[in-house]
Amino acid sequence: MSENPQNKVLETAWHRYAQLDANARITKKRYMRLKRVMASLTVLAVLFAILADAYSASVPTWTQLILRILLIITPITTSIIAAFANKFQQGQRYLASRAAAEEILKEIYVYRTVLKHSPARNKWLSDRLADIQRKLFRAVSGELFLKQYKGDLPPYYDASKEYSDPGYEDLTGPEYVTYRLEDQLAWHIKKNLELQSERKRIQWLILTFGGGSAFLAAWGGSLVVWVALTSTVAAALIGWEELLGLDIKVTNYSRVILELNIIRDQWQMLNEDERTEEEASKMVRATENILWNQNIEFVNAMQKALAASDGEEEELIKHVLEKGRVASEQMQRKLYTETEELIDEGIDEAVGRVEKNIETSVESLHEMYTDMRAIDEEELALAKSAVEETVEDDFIDEDFGEMPVDEDFVDEDFTDPVSEEDENFIDEVWVDD
Repeated sequence: MSENPQNKVLETAWHRYAQLDANARITKKRYMRLKRVMASLTVLAVLFAILADAYSASVPTWTQLILRILLIITPITTSIIAAFANKFQQGQRYLASRAAAEEILKEIYVYRTVLKHSPARNKWLSDRLADIQRKLFRAVSGELFLKQYKGDLPPYYDASKEYSDPGYEDLTGPEYVTYRLEDQLAWHIKKNLELQSERKRIQWLILTFGGGSAFLAAWGGSLVVWVALTSTVAAALIGWEELLGLDIKVTNYSRVILELNIIRDQWQMLNEDERTEEEASKMVRATENILWNQNIEFVNAMQKALAASDGEEEELIKHVLEKGRVASEQMQRKLYTETEELIDEGIDEAVGRVEKNIETSVESLHEMYTDMRAIDEEELALAKSAVEETVEDDFIDEDFGEMPVDEDFVDEDFTDPVSEEDENFIDEVWVDD
């Protein structure tokens, strides 16, 4: 290892790399979190639509109201998050920052190896830093928001590890192989295995939910409504896999691993006297070109994947909004129907009660009339009898009340039968009158 005192140009380059690298990781994390929330809300929106459509009639009114509110709010929230992510181009920003950081890292290693004997390398690196930052500014449409980096330089240097790069010394061919080539080779191998494992896990989930959709559709009955949910989950997983770019990364990383292995093998097969600075420069340029081309391919592929993902999410959100609107209208019609039925039932019940009350009142009035009529007839009969008795008594008193009664007449027994002689007398008297 050749000694080279730390200089301001290299320190500035490391600082810009660390700043862009940290901001790229932060922006990517934020962007992925937004996408994860959007996917979850999309699935929840479909779930609420199913519950509102299929089970609203069997739950209380307040539960129906909650489902309706969630059904309306969830797609709207998803749309707001999607608009926010698209407005501020979170995905494009992290890719642009990542590309700029990797390009600066490439120029740092060229500065420390290929140009280590060049007297103009400081100016060259300074110009390259300026060009890279201007390209980044154009890539983010003139809106560059970068947080300050206050960590160690270089950012990934670990003094406890023998093969960790201190970052400031010029490098020979073998040192470059150790600090750069083998480090990148080991990182890509490890990362590729992780990506392959994650891709298998997501694909198994996709197949599981896809198979579940087929099973529910074949089973039929009330379970058919859940096909929409399982299909949405499967679609969300497919979109998530594409968003992560697992297929793209696995392919690119596999190519990088292959090419870096070839470059390292070619270097290792050189004799000591063949490992000249010229061969070392060729090896450095070949390695950096492989890494940079892989980065460019990855960025281009991910930009296409992000654009496709945004389009698919927009269509999915529109579909969910439409489904939510239909479900909301169906729920509203159900509520109106149930309300009308309740009103009709209430009216019928009220009419029945009124009719019953009228019937009861009529019966009561009839009974009262009958009782009053009986009382009136009885009173009239008594009154008539009393009148007749009064008239008779008055007549008797008027005609005979003041006439004296013969003593013989008083003592006469009227219980004996009337004699023929008396009958003749009566007839003569009444006839003469």
